[in-house]
Amino acid sequence: LSIGNKTYALELWFVGDDSNALQVTNATQRALTLGRADFLLAPYSSSLTELAFKQAKAEGKVMLAAGASDLTLFSDSDNLFGFIPAAKDKSVKIFSAIIESAQNIDAGLASGSCAPTCEAGLYYGSMGDCDDVLLSAAAELFDRVADHQEVKETDSTVLQRATLRNFANKGVTVLEVCRYSVEGMQSLTALMEEVDFNPWAIIARSPVMDSTFQTAVDAGWWHGQYMFGGVPWMPTAKSPHGEFTNMTTTEFADRFSVAYTRAPTYLAAAQWAALSSLCVALEAVESLDSSDVADYLGNMSLTEFYGHLYFDGRRQVTLDHVVVQALETSVEVVYPLASAPDGASIVFPRPNLVQHTCMRTMVNTLKQECSAHGTCSSEGVCVCTGGYYGDICDRLYMEDGGSELLGVTIGAMAASIVILVLCFVLAPFIRWRRKMLGRRLQRELFPAIENAMFEGNKAKEEVAVLRLKKITILWFPKLHRDLENRLQEMRRQVSRESGISVAYILSDEFLQLARDRTGIEDPTFRDLQYSFWAGANPIGKASTCPRDGLPGCSFIDTLEPRHRNRATHFLSWTWGYKLSDVKGALEGWCQAEGADPRTRFLFMCFFVNNQYRILMDSSNTGAADLDGIFEQNLRRINHMVTLLDTWDEPMYLTRVWTIFEQFVAAKMDVPVTMILPLEARRQLWAQIERGKDGILRVKDALSKVSSKDAKAFLPQDEELVKAKILQGRRGFEEVDENIVRTMITWVGDEVELHMRNLVGRISDTASEATGHSGAPGACMLLRSRTNTGKLSEESRFARVGAVRTHSHDTGSCFTSEPSHATHRTAVESPPGFQDHLVDIMEPNGTIAL
Repeated sequence: LSIGNKTYALELWFVGDDSNALQVTNATQRALTLGRADFLLAPYSSSLTELAFKQAKAEGKVMLAAGASDLTLFSDSDNLFGFIPAAKDKSVKIFSAIIESAQNIDAGLASGSCAPTCEAGLYYGSMGDCDDVLLSAAAELFDRVADHQEVKETDSTVLQRATLRNFANKGVTVLEVCRYSVEGMQSLTALMEEVDFNPWAIIARSPVMDSTFQTAVDAGWWHGQYMFGGVPWMPTAKSPHGEFTNMTTTEFADRFSVAYTRAPTYLAAAQWAALSSLCVALEAVESLDSSDVADYLGNMSLTEFYGHLYFDGRRQVTLDHVVVQALETSVEVVYPLASAPDGASIVFPRPNLVQHTCMRTMVNTLKQECSAHGTCSSEGVCVCTGGYYGDICDRLYMEDGGSELLGVTIGAMAASIVILVLCFVLAPFIRWRRKMLGRRLQRELFPAIENAMFEGNKAKEEVAVLRLKKITILWFPKLHRDLENRLQEMRRQVSRESGISVAYILSDEFLQLARDRTGIEDPTFRDLQYSFWAGANPIGKASTCPRDGLPGCSFIDTLEPRHRNRATHFLSWTWGYKLSDVKGALEGWCQAEGADPRTRFLFMCFFVNNQYRILMDSSNTGAADLDGIFEQNLRRINHMVTLLDTWDEPMYLTRVWTIFEQFVAAKMDVPVTMILPLEARRQLWAQIERGKDGILRVKDALSKVSSKDAKAFLPQDEELVKAKILQGRRGFEEVDENIVRTMITWVGDEVELHMRNLVGRISDTASEATGHSGAPGACMLLRSRTNTGKLSEESRFARVGAVRTHSHDTGSCFTSEPSHATHRTAVESPPGFQDHLVDIMEPNGTIAL
């Protein structure tokens, strides 16, 4: 390990637990005491991991679990990290492969045939010891699901045969068998042959991955061919080079095979991924402290040959499974296609008994099925193509079939007439059905896909896409053909409309990244610009941009899904701010509104715009399309947060971009929330407490606006923004007046807010002194303002501890009614403030600057 300027060794210490629940806790303790282990690799199986982690947790140690996937083991508060993804993800992947294959056949995009159609014929059945998460995933994806049968391998042959016959009678076409061994599957398929049960797909996860499975197939067990399984990783799958190991899947498998004379399973790859992650964490935090390492792992994003590693909220790895199928000579990855080795493709539907017999016997001298001029049907006969005929399609059709061709032609014409009549009769129903389904697409399925994309929930997205395909393939064929383009456009839109999590900006992870890149304790975002996107390793350079498909993406597109989502607020700010000021202002904003930073997502140009393209490629500028980009985003988000660095002649009012943003927000009547760093807010309130002089001092400082003299970082941006301003009715003058009015309105709101705080403190003091909640007439009328500066119609009252009213003996709160319009109020405390209160209070009870 390279830590600082030194290199350290990583020692692995193995302690046997005999795969025994009674020994695993002692073995864990032995590793911690005699082995002096700093970190622990969990034992194999979820049950043993649960026991071992109790001991690790008691000692405050981090444990990496590369042999356990039970959801109940993991939580966001523990230091147990799982490197085997959840079982439900595997189920969704296998089911998706089967359903998509059926849809492709129906659409003519893949070879194969089903009766009546493949997708409509899918009927899921399951037997054995199946998990609830698996069954719930099946219920979500398949339209028809038979009742689960808890018939296990240890049950009698009579019961297993009866179960299979029941499935056959129901018409089950997709059979899932849970927790059977290879021997158990061999017995079960023999019973399937007895009852003539020929499902289109058989899912047997564990047996397919067993080392003895292929041996049994090679020995003549043809029933095992084309069974489906799912795993996180396969040694034959395609993969990129690992960031830490610098190995691809193929390179790792080759080195493993040389060392251990056998191919690695996904468990070996998972252990390697766990150790790689630990090494990366140790080098990053330069510490053996468990909490530091756990915090880093919890926010880590690492690409390895095992997959793209990052953890969900339970600290279980999020990883795409691959679907495998037992082909004729080996078990191979067949889905998704991008991970499949060359030449491997999914086989669906699975050949039945008579079809498989045809495939083995109806061959020519070269052992080619149907002489390579046809395929075996489910009835066990060759269906010839290309003008060939005969039992094995070995004869070429010539003149002797003329009359037969005429009969076929007449039959086709008759069928066409029948179809036309049916279309005429069914046309009203078809139009109504298309209308209803079209509404469902727009109101339910497309929004569900979009939400899943924003959340980064791939399983949820796949479920929604599959449901969408099931509708479009039959009812909207044009949309179905263009569906991938439509989905890609949605991904582009999600990328453009995402916001950065406030929690990420406040995180130690981002702070450390900023310091490491710049070497500055408290850098400005302008400092970050060069260190992030210039030099040898620009952020996003190695990633493909989802917006244009070219190399180089935005910062936000490199982050894990939990750090980005649909933007909730538009942040107006400048890159000249220090990181500490931005963090302080955002943290104070969330605290003031009682908001969780993890639920606030900012459209913040630094993170969301493709800075690699703008700054490095110079392909376009931020002001290239003001109407089409900025105003569109502001209108969609409909809430601006303005971050001022200070109230005293802020940098914000010297930048043309921020002045323009504030002007447009007011013009569009978009709500604006003003925020300040903590120290700047304290200074503002200190000025307000000085009374009239302090408030006028703040007013003057915020009235110094000159859009004509404002600057932008890029000269072309300044030119374009100012050209846009000059298109207005009164140009710079109109903009300046609008900004000054907005700033003064905000100061008025701050005065009101601070007075409320003072009033609250006065009320508490007076109540303690007098023994009651307030004196007669102890109310003061305040009015709220909208972002445009207009007084709201709804009056609000704030209780004052002790208030004297002149010429007023009713003992009630004064209002804005005409009979009370002349009343003026003085507050008896705090010192130095009551005189100024009278000075700024208008006769109708409102406050004016």
